Amino acid sequence: MRSRGVSPLVQRTANGVIDLIATKDMVLPAESAMALQLGVSRSPLRRALDLLRQRGVVRDGPEGIQAARRPRTADRFAIQTPHHTKSGAFTDLFLAKLARGDLKPGQEFSELELAREAGLSTVPIREALLAISAVGLIAKVPRRHWVVVRFTDAMVDELYDLRILLELEVLSRAMTLAEDHPVRAELHAIQQEHDAMRRSTHDVERFLDLDQRFHGSMFRAGGNRFITREFSAISTLLRFQLQPTEVGIRGMELGLEQHPPIITAILDQDLVAGKRLIRAHLCTSRELMKQSLGEVVP
Repeated sequence: MRSRGVSPLVQRTANGVIDLIATKDMVLPAESAMALQLGVSRSPLRRALDLLRQRGVVRDGPEGIQAARRPRTADRFAIQTPHHTKSGAFTDLFLAKLARGDLKPGQEFSELELAREAGLSTVPIREALLAISAVGLIAKVPRRHWVVVRFTDAMVDELYDLRILLELEVLSRAMTLAEDHPVRAELHAIQQEHDAMRRSTHDVERFLDLDQRFHGSMFRAGGNRFITREFSAISTLLRFQLQPTEVGIRGMELGLEQHPPIITAILDQDLVAGKRLIRAHLCTSRELMKQSLGEVVP
């Protein structure tokens, strides 16, 4: 669902309220508690609640706001976030450079070079680079330039050790979703897209989008914004590494094969099978990531 004139913050807050309804079995906490859980002030929360009232998702009850019905997939806002800052606009440009392979692992670059290329001052460039470095794609060399991080086997192992912990946790939570939970409908649609893609022309970039949606839906089912943020950082690292290389193509083929059974286990609420399939999938993915370290993006 899209809504003109509604800020991305209010839209995200409305989606957060929808997630609270779904994960807390239709029971909403008090307004102050909701604001705390969602990490927002009361102003955007109240605006978000007004929007959800208009759509019949929540209503005023004798003891405060309460769910009027179970949320549907169509209730969620498809957030289109505009770039309000120059650093935000530059971030997309820089990530595109990495995706194209314009900057290779181990390659150094300077804020001044990027500023000249983008036609900006170094201030927004530095802001963007600091944010990107927090994810782990680049690093600042003391008293020198920036450098694109070169992955090592040890870094991949650390990344996947964390990923296994997070994905097993959200898998367990996904197993408890109600039949009409919007994430279940989303997973079913993603499973159908996997089947369709296996029968069509393979496109690594398109698959990486699908892969991100698959794992992202599981993390949304977990209902924990801190775990979701960790997933977002990991996803960015993986997407950078698994670009359209031979290893990326093999990763796509394995993902198209291994994701659908995991989704089936979630929809069937088969936790034992789900854990076994997730562990096997992440084990394969870990080895592919290590193989990709020696490849160069053309």
